[in-house]
Amino acid sequence: TVARFEARFPGRVAVRHSALRPAAAREQWRQLHAGERQIVVGPRSALFAPLRNLGLIILDEEHEWTYKQSEPHPRYHARDAAEHLAARSDAVLVLGSATPDITTMWRAQSGAQAGAHRLLELPTRVESAPRTTPPPETPLPDVEIIDLRDELRRGNRSVFSRALADALNAALNAGEQALLFLNRRGLAAYVCRACGAAVECAACQLPLTLHRAGPVLQCHECGRRERAAAACPACGDERLRPMSFGLQRIEDELRAQFGDIPISRWDRDNLRAAGGHAAILDEFASGRSRVLIGTQMIAKGLDVPAVTVAGVLNADLSLRMPDYTAPERTFQLLTQVAGRAGRGGAPGRVIIQTYSPDHYAVQSAAAHDYAGFYAAEMRLRAPLDYPPYGRLARILCSARTVAAADELAETVRDRLARAAAASIEPPPEIIGPSEPWPARLRGRWRRQIVLRGPDPAPLLRAIELPRGCTAEIDPTSLL
Repeated sequence: TVARFEARFPGRVAVRHSALRPAAAREQWRQLHAGERQIVVGPRSALFAPLRNLGLIILDEEHEWTYKQSEPHPRYHARDAAEHLAARSDAVLVLGSATPDITTMWRAQSGAQAGAHRLLELPTRVESAPRTTPPPETPLPDVEIIDLRDELRRGNRSVFSRALADALNAALNAGEQALLFLNRRGLAAYVCRACGAAVECAACQLPLTLHRAGPVLQCHECGRRERAAAACPACGDERLRPMSFGLQRIEDELRAQFGDIPISRWDRDNLRAAGGHAAILDEFASGRSRVLIGTQMIAKGLDVPAVTVAGVLNADLSLRMPDYTAPERTFQLLTQVAGRAGRGGAPGRVIIQTYSPDHYAVQSAAAHDYAGFYAAEMRLRAPLDYPPYGRLARILCSARTVAAADELAETVRDRLARAAAASIEPPPEIIGPSEPWPARLRGRWRRQIVLRGPDPAPLLRAIELPRGCTAEIDPTSLL
């Protein structure tokens, strides 16, 4: 990103991020404050750079939940901070995304906040290289959904479906490149390998999460617990499993099927050995590597013209997260991955492997249909008063022991209940306490309480939180 801006605006670009050495960070700050550089590129912290006469703020991929800082303090969302900064500076704010956040799209379409949002659409993909004539349209790639239940019935136990193996073989024989995305979010989802159904909470219609102790299944929304079933409630098959496999297995199967081809792995475990993000990306972009396999990082912004095949090895993991945002995040991930293929002259092909081929998030992503997904998601959120129809707050209580965490959470709930009873205005709904995911983090046991309603802030202000509890308004996730 920095290289692209520097090529267009040489000598005018500064960089802000937490990995800068102190001397470099001070120099960048001085140059911005003195007006020697007028453009700053960076993550959340770039918003706080000392730019003078600010005129434009761009949040690329505005839907990304990583724009929300939950730890450490202060807890804030970069999108909200950018809106406030733009208003104070009389600057233009551009929120860019191929898959806008549901609440952002609602604001743009409904004219909320006194018309502060305006929807601008780019309905077709275009080339980004500078030209003297209008760039040609680049067609979106064809997307094929593969039902993994059918693959299993046909005896295929490989991580690659037959369609994906054929697409990889064709691309490699043609001298093209491929990208394989492993969805790692949601490893604990308990799914039937025969029919694809997830074991769901009867009260919340969210997937139950497998906890090894017991083993038991628990809803992370309402706290409901039940013994892990021996057979699928939907079809009676006994092949109920938590779903996961790693990048090493993918690499091993690639080599077993296609020989000793150059492969790049882009994940946290491999970054240090490979020399960092830039080294891995350069290896793949230069063509020295033929296949790039990775997790979340490879879905964001890669523009490698030789990539003609993109494979999503398991779309269900994020879909089965016990959180109301799971369909939205799955749709965004699948759409972002699909956008990596076919960016050059050759047509792209995307293979999505899933146990839930009929789910509206998967179907909408395959059809490049944001409007269809948005409509379906809004219909589901309306009766539950989830954002954008209502607002959420989350109180997280943590302690060294399970008993202490339970006691803290019950204390907070009692205080909330007394404050709600004394409130003049209709109070938000109090949900919980329940276990978040994971229930234990960094040696501390955790419990959470969720407030849901038009505005949970007044009820939060009416109580004092005990030590060990934190509150977050508008959380991006309830995990």
